[in-house]
Amino acid sequence: MDPDLLSGVDPRAIYGVGVVAFSGDDEIVMVRLNRGIEIPAGTVEAADTSLEHTARREAWEEACITLGQLHLVQLMRVEWHDLAKPAVYVPIYAGKVASMPPFAQRHETYGRIIVSCRQYVDVLGFGTRRDRERLIANAKSAVYQRFPACSSWL
Repeated sequence: MDPDLLSGVDPRAIYGVGVVAFSGDDEIVMVRLNRGIEIPAGTVEAADTSLEHTARREAWEEACITLGQLHLVQLMRVEWHDLAKPAVYVPIYAGKVASMPPFAQRHETYGRIIVSCRQYVDVLGFGTRRDRERLIANAKSAVYQRFPACSSWL
């Protein structure tokens, strides 16, 4: 994804940031929260120096992981059920896990789990199946510097 796409988005419309963190070629780190299993994500705080900083902070706070190089791979537009509220945006970054010390419960996270990309697409991800497939394909392409064929995104 072209990072310049963020240049046209009002910073006040950025609701939060998520991260697809690869712990292996076909594994991603997810977190168990009271609302379910999700990729590490959260809102931008005043002390965050950039959206990438938010992604790194959330990965540490929620999953107790540090990340290598990050790549902006998707910009999600989120519509509210209450249509009176304006839509918001959630940039999604992807990167490899640099370190994974033992998990320590912090904030709202109950646990860290490692899942296959197929599990994410089949069971755990948000949006439609096509959305999840596209996110994983874009994330793998950016992180591993390859362009998967449409039929072999996993």
